[in-house]
Amino acid sequence: METMATWVDAYAAPEDPVRAERGQLEADFAAVKWKQWQFRWTRCRTGGSGSGRAGSAQR
Repeated sequence: METMATWVDAYAAPEDPVRAERGQLEADFAAVKWKQWQFRWTRCRTGGSGSGRAGSAQR
């Protein structure tokens, strides 16, 4: 029973640096994805192409 409690504590501890860092990375990744989606949506709404290189090649 001791090993199970230790395992649960290791993953549930909010002060665990590895878990905290991983949570921060996941939050940063989600923020970047949201900004990318927002940027693409704005470009589509304003008539721009998805990528600057493709847009300049078409003109």
